[in-house]
Amino acid sequence: MSMWKKKKEQQKIFDEVANHIPNHEWGLLNLLSQKDGQLVVRKVKNYIKKVRKGGIIVDAGCGTGTFMNEINHHMINSYHMIGIDISSESVKVAKQKNEAADFIVCDIEAPPLRDKVADMVIVRNMLHHLSTLKPLDSLIQLLNSNGFMLIDDKIRGNPLQEILTLVYPLIPQHFKMILREKANHIDRHGHLPPIKRHRPQAYLKFIKQYSNKLTVVEVKYHGFFLFLGVLGYLSYFFPRILDVQIPMYKLYLLERRRILSWSAISMAIVIESV
Repeated sequence: MSMWKKKKEQQKIFDEVANHIPNHEWGLLNLLSQKDGQLVVRKVKNYIKKVRKGGIIVDAGCGTGTFMNEINHHMINSYHMIGIDISSESVKVAKQKNEAADFIVCDIEAPPLRDKVADMVIVRNMLHHLSTLKPLDSLIQLLNSNGFMLIDDKIRGNPLQEILTLVYPLIPQHFKMILREKANHIDRHGHLPPIKRHRPQAYLKFIKQYSNKLTVVEVKYHGFFLFLGVLGYLSYFFPRILDVQIPMYKLYLLERRRILSWSAISMAIVIESV
């Protein structure tokens, strides 16, 4: 499949799921995801404090604007936020959540913004839908001097995650619709957008090309997917599993031990332009 066809497929699926609101009334996996997401939000807010007042923050691949809303909730009028996304339907929803922000529907590889315009660029959970990391080139060009970029994305390496990705096409349609009611990015036909997770070393190698203008400030792995993650997925199909008395908190802490770092499914990288 050509690059253009992949982008059109991705755009079509994200347009279709933009107004779909999953049922999150229950679900261990969703609770863990929320907890993990809160850690990322706090990290972004810590670096936003270093951005000059009135500075421009670009959310690249903003989707339906949920993450932007989390960041901007207590910072209205402090910074100017711009969201860009390939899905026009997603941007429509994002505008409703973030009335003070501006949005652009465009290909992430060619944002219609001038170079060095941004004090901070956020790239979250977008790159794993692309076949290469090349779009980072155009986003790095947006950073002004002393600007920050936060890349937070799904990574390759967790064997359980790789198995789930491989077997997903084989799952019966009925089960796909159950997952659709509990998760994002699944359209009414059971299709997912293209997924190609990159290894952590690939991100760091790519950034190293810009060693004369960028420095890596922080690298952190998160979103560990082991027993609790599998249990969370099974609970979608077999809710009674959650009735079993399991020391959830102890398992949560155990899965985050350094010895189990191979089980991380996400990595956050903070970069500063120099």
